[in-house]
Amino acid sequence: RRFIRLFECHNVHRNQIPRFFGHGLELKDVQDDSSLIGKLDEPLLEAACERFGVRREWLDGAESQIYSCHDFYKRPEDVRPFLLRLRAANPDGQLEGILIAPEGGSGEAVVVLNEMIGAVGEKPIYRYHLCNNWDFDYWKSRAYLTAFVAICWKNGVRVRGTYLPGKAIQRIALGESLV
Repeated sequence: RRFIRLFECHNVHRNQIPRFFGHGLELKDVQDDSSLIGKLDEPLLEAACERFGVRREWLDGAESQIYSCHDFYKRPEDVRPFLLRLRAANPDGQLEGILIAPEGGSGEAVVVLNEMIGAVGEKPIYRYHLCNNWDFDYWKSRAYLTAFVAICWKNGVRVRGTYLPGKAIQRIALGESLV
């Protein structure tokens, strides 16, 4: 179920998985869970985790944290090399970000970097990179967050902002919610 959920939450319908993902999967393999279970092997599961940037422990059902989180608080010098690694690994993929700040300005903020990894028809499919540990209440943390966004912009990664309730941000920031 998590394998199918992973694709569907990234806007790839069950019937589109063979076309988008490949790896020897055919339409008959994804028609239901019992057909799929026989095809799930280690290389296939690892490839799915790599494609969407999710943790294997989550896909196995062993842990609740879906995404690995990146922490750049007090380390702005690490942002540019991180962005360059993302670009080098996927030179054709668009990379942009969303800064999600807490409504009312109190709580944790998170930056979600969206990396385009393909498309199904006209619909782009993204891999997400969570950059967390930004305490929006603390002025110094906001200054480091501002530096992070400025470095992104300087490196061609546009970051836009939005607001969400604190509880929703917390689940995203901990990597425990599919984006």
